[in-house]
Amino acid sequence: MSNKEHKLQEKKLVETIQQLKATQQQLRANNQQLQATEQQLRALNQQLEASNKELINSEYKLKTAESIANMGFLEWNFKSGNIIVSDSLRTLFGFTKDEPITSELLYTKVYPDDISLVQRNLERTLEEKKYHPVDYRINKQHGEIRWISTKAEVICDQNGEIVSLLAVYIDITNRKRMEESLKQSEDRLSKTLMAANDGMWDWNLKTNEVYFDPRYYAMAGYQVDEFPHRLEEFQKRIHPDDVDYVMGQAGKHLAGETERFTVEFRFKKKNNDWLWILGRGIIVERESSGKPLRFIGTHTDITQRKLTEIELNKLSTAVAQSPLIIAITDKKGVLQYVNARFTEITGYTTDEVIGKNPRILQSGEHSLQMYKELWKTVTSGEVWQGELCNKKKNGQLYWESASIAPVFDSRNKITNYMKISEDITEKKRALVELQKIEKLKSIGTLAGGIAHDFNNMLTGMYGYVTLAQKKLDSNHPAYQYLSEAEKSMDRATKLTNQLLTFSKGGEPVKKVTDLAGLLEETVRFDLSGSSIKPVFTFDQNLSHAEIDSGQIQQVFSNLTINAKQASSSGGCIYISGSNYAVREQEHPSLKPGNYVKIVFRDEGSGIAPENLTRIFDPFFTTKENGSGLGLATTYSIIKKHQGYVQVHSVEGAGTEFTIFLPASKNKNPLNSKVSGNHRIENRPSIKILIMDDEKIIREMAIEMLDSLGIIAESASNGEETLRIYREARGGKAPFDIIILDLTIKGGMGGKETVKEILKINPNEKVIVSSGYTRSVELNNFASLGFIAKIDKPYTLQKLEEVIFKVLR
Repeated sequence: MSNKEHKLQEKKLVETIQQLKATQQQLRANNQQLQATEQQLRALNQQLEASNKELINSEYKLKTAESIANMGFLEWNFKSGNIIVSDSLRTLFGFTKDEPITSELLYTKVYPDDISLVQRNLERTLEEKKYHPVDYRINKQHGEIRWISTKAEVICDQNGEIVSLLAVYIDITNRKRMEESLKQSEDRLSKTLMAANDGMWDWNLKTNEVYFDPRYYAMAGYQVDEFPHRLEEFQKRIHPDDVDYVMGQAGKHLAGETERFTVEFRFKKKNNDWLWILGRGIIVERESSGKPLRFIGTHTDITQRKLTEIELNKLSTAVAQSPLIIAITDKKGVLQYVNARFTEITGYTTDEVIGKNPRILQSGEHSLQMYKELWKTVTSGEVWQGELCNKKKNGQLYWESASIAPVFDSRNKITNYMKISEDITEKKRALVELQKIEKLKSIGTLAGGIAHDFNNMLTGMYGYVTLAQKKLDSNHPAYQYLSEAEKSMDRATKLTNQLLTFSKGGEPVKKVTDLAGLLEETVRFDLSGSSIKPVFTFDQNLSHAEIDSGQIQQVFSNLTINAKQASSSGGCIYISGSNYAVREQEHPSLKPGNYVKIVFRDEGSGIAPENLTRIFDPFFTTKENGSGLGLATTYSIIKKHQGYVQVHSVEGAGTEFTIFLPASKNKNPLNSKVSGNHRIENRPSIKILIMDDEKIIREMAIEMLDSLGIIAESASNGEETLRIYREARGGKAPFDIIILDLTIKGGMGGKETVKEILKINPNEKVIVSSGYTRSVELNNFASLGFIAKIDKPYTLQKLEEVIFKVLR
């Protein structure tokens, strides 16, 4: 072999060795990644085992609840025809444990008289794709009849076709028996009450005998039994002009033409004076054929009522001055009378409405069918009650709670209609505000719990990403991936902070703040890089406000971003701040006092009318990538500051948000900025104890502290923390700082643990940590004995800053 060939072969050998070394390094890196993945899989497996135990426990609780409530469940798959039922439903219907359940088998259990009802309800469900609750009877065993109440949910596929029916069956037999018993008791009580008022009579239609009670005789000046108990004796004492009317009404009731017998007539007293009587009665007993047997009623002396007609002018004056809106029409619905309150509210004069139909007030907010039902109710002699949205003369809408009743003459004929109503416009507005508040409260607990758990997970993710970045050069390809992951976690953190705004713990931590400065800083930052120009207008002596600057900055940012997105073609956003005094009863949602009024107005696309009432609802959004939390968060924050936010928008012409915040009497805003380099340098042998019930957070925190050259130990609960703490003090190697998780599931949390530590050493440096970043306890950490706090999720840099401040 020549010397040249030898060198060439040697060169190839060197290259091969270098390639092998590179491959060996890559294999080591891959092995490290596999080990990390294995650790993650173990953690996931532990979570899966815990979830499985929880599922088994939930199934046991569900079966117990079914048994206690005497209910059963059914799932009917319309595609396959399969029907799956719970064991409790088999017991409810009397099916055996292994008996296959089919629709035909279910129908065999339905009481014969109720089969058509069940079938119609199923047909209606298939047609409307919506189940309507229904009660019916079933034949169980040995001829036993039970009442069943069913409720169900219809499940449809993406094409709107019914896939299955999920139903719950509840045994309501006892309730039905109680209802029947109550009905019988009410019937007996009704008959007793009808016969207990003033003079009572009882007409036996078979014998034509009429029983008159002692009071009946006395009210006409007779002794008991002074005239015979016969119908003829009653008839001959009726005024000649009234006898045909009275007996005619009685005949109509006996013939079933009227529900009750009611007449007004004159009755001769023993001294020949005429007594005005209100006669009322009802048939209480019939033959099997329906023929009346017994007719019972009462006679009431209404002579005095006739005398009170003299007082009608006084009553008319009272009506005219009533704070209620009163209007009277004739039987055709033409206005004949309106009181002063009517003209005050509507803006019409009396002359402008008399002789007109009340439809001049119609706003268009109600359907024609609603008005038809209203008219049908009152013309049938019934009272209509409800809420109406009407229109004033100037076009402004107002709401009223109204009662419209027919007015009858002595012959029971309708002569007029009277409407009595109250202006409830402000009450309606207040109710809408209350509903918004209740809606926010309803998701409070859920949001807080989700955000807390999410922050715990993010803490572990932040920590390991930060540690991984420290071990890589900034030019390494993986470093950029980790940076992008960190940005995603930042967005997730902002989302959890918005969720925490809704939780009960999301109360503001207030301090006096210069609103004008905060506004300008926030708006200019959010509009940087855009073509939209902010235009600011502030009162020269604009009041400060006592606010949580972080939360209010979030409000300003939300409104600025909304305006920017609505003004995609550019233009201006107008922001103004002014001092505003709210007077007594001026605003239903604000107490009287001084406020700072802030207005955001854009020249964008505006908001559609159908969306205006929903824009503050949590999770409502019209944006493709929106979370639906921005304006809901804004509303929640402002309410927690005892303020108010309202919106006015014209589609295509822009939107205006107005905020009211209570003004502060203090004119000197506080400055809480802390300057300095937050680095831990030249501080050897720092020792920290970490308590957290999440293993991943404990391990991550120890890794982070180790990267800072800090000795760290961990504990999972308060009891373990106290044991380690005491051992360290006894061994003359105490901890410099203790970091406690505020809440520990199923164990002693930070609140209780810090009390015990401070009993041992009142000067101990204890930091509180929690995923409930907006909780009142966390924001008032000093009152619990903590020296500082660190919100989850936290980065290595944030952890270092807090430790520096405590050790400084």
